[in-house]
Amino acid sequence: MLQEQDFLVQWHLTERCNLSCRHCYQKPDRVAELAPEQVESLLTEIRQTLDFWSDRYQLLFKPALNLTGGEPLIYPDLWRILRYGSQLGFNCSVMTNGTLISNRDAELLKKLGVNSVQVSIEGTQPVHDQIRGENSFSRALQGVAALVAAGIEVTFSLTLTALNIDELPSVINIAETHRVARVGFSRLVPFGQGKELQSLMIPTPQYRELLAQLPSLRRPGVDIVSNDPLACLFDPALAELLPSGVAAFGCAAGTHGITVMPDGAVMPCRRMDLVIGNLLTTPFRRLWVESPVLQELRSQAAYRGKCQSCEFWSACRGCRAVARALSADPNRGHLDPDPNCWYQS
Repeated sequence: MLQEQDFLVQWHLTERCNLSCRHCYQKPDRVAELAPEQVESLLTEIRQTLDFWSDRYQLLFKPALNLTGGEPLIYPDLWRILRYGSQLGFNCSVMTNGTLISNRDAELLKKLGVNSVQVSIEGTQPVHDQIRGENSFSRALQGVAALVAAGIEVTFSLTLTALNIDELPSVINIAETHRVARVGFSRLVPFGQGKELQSLMIPTPQYRELLAQLPSLRRPGVDIVSNDPLACLFDPALAELLPSGVAAFGCAAGTHGITVMPDGAVMPCRRMDLVIGNLLTTPFRRLWVESPVLQELRSQAAYRGKCQSCEFWSACRGCRAVARALSADPNRGHLDPDPNCWYQS
């Protein structure tokens, strides 16, 4: 039996958006956007490379394509890219603020094979509108209603700060009311406009308490999920099940996918402000194999501090984006320990 391997391509089609969010990662000097035929050509290259690796290394890749922005519905050829990605065999999803989705859009997404959409909801109406703009909460829920009616699975996504950490139970209740399948969250990474909110980052003891409480927050029909690597620290047996020094789970940067920006630039993670190359000038295969940054992210010996000897490294590795954003080292801060990690190996 072939070994299965997930691989996520998160593609930011545009940096344009109809909202101005307080913690946005976009920068003022927005870049040019690739034409749809360029996006299609690069997606073909990525898919062909994954197929080659499947044959060579006896792996069964499960490629996923997450189209986002900015706001992806502003990109005029979103539907074309979704159709093409599905034809290539990518499992396609969309990440959106939800405010532009009409009934027709939702039906078209379903027709194009999109089975899941992630919608950003930062809290109850007052808190969400404070972060994402006036009336954005009600408009987002209208989009959610259209998606659910079309038979698309919806995930609420929060970026947690001191402004909304107490809102998580309320968001779960809203999800249950609106037939939303799951609620996910991540920590604020203070870069881009988010630098201005660094003082609102959640203290480690409070964040640890939140992760410990997740099982008690579940509701019937609503799954509570987090891709935060630190969540694995509540499963002591996990470290014994995984091979030492092999990146099996945890932070996906450099191991299970890439982020592509509107101009073709590649980052290990959207929240990690670190460009490793551009698909217009360097083939995907060469970037993935030869990038010094990606090679470092895959090697425990390259990490610094307690991560270098931690038995949870294979399952965790901490959030590389948070580590880089709060590091004093602009060149190798992505290898620092996660500043919110409480574990002492």
